[in-house]
Amino acid sequence: MDTIILETIESYNEYLKKVPKGCQFIIDKLNEGAIDEAMDVILQFSEGVSWILEINHRLNKLHFTNQLEVDTIHRLLDDVNNAIELQDFHAVSNIFADQIKPFFEKCLPYANIIS
Repeated sequence: MDTIILETIESYNEYLKKVPKGCQFIIDKLNEGAIDEAMDVILQFSEGVSWILEINHRLNKLHFTNQLEVDTIHRLLDDVNNAIELQDFHAVSNIFADQIKPFFEKCLPYANIIS
């Protein structure tokens, strides 16, 4: 298997493991009232999730399949954006705590490929 593909899969899997911790950081900052810091991290989170989606899409094109629920991710990000537009940061925190963090805790890495 091509080295770049292996490295990409390893990076994807490592990043996926870190997402729940990032969600918790956002939740904590929002609950502390550190809105500006939370918003900076939410932007980074959004960029990271976009990277996950892009890598997943490209690997699927190469016939490496992983059951990532892309529509669910888009819906959750839309929910966050809507709550941010309303400046309802309590709702943003709840979305991360009740939906996004549990979603990513259940996401499966690319498995049995790197052997």
